[in-house]
Amino acid sequence: MNVDPEFSKEITDMISSGDCSTKPGWIRMSIHPTHTDEEIEYLCDSIEALAKNFRTWSADYDVDYVHGHIRHRSNDQMEGMMQEVDHILSLEQTPETATG
Repeated sequence: MNVDPEFSKEITDMISSGDCSTKPGWIRMSIHPTHTDEEIEYLCDSIEALAKNFRTWSADYDVDYVHGHIRHRSNDQMEGMMQEVDHILSLEQTPETATG
């Protein structure tokens, strides 16, 4: 990752001051002997696609640099749709269905 001691200190100082924008991201992935060649190839292709497209795909995310949280923008749309569906369903409930 090319993080020398000086850059590492910069990162930890920023995190300590509340800015998590340079905090490295990590994933842990296990490949089990029972995985098929096709499954492993799919994983590798996915990592390659992410490396090639991360700049474009990142436009679909909102980043909270202070807390280091990343949220896909469709989550807001999904929550709004779920609230609307809940509201519609609550309007359709009659006293008979509300009691079971």
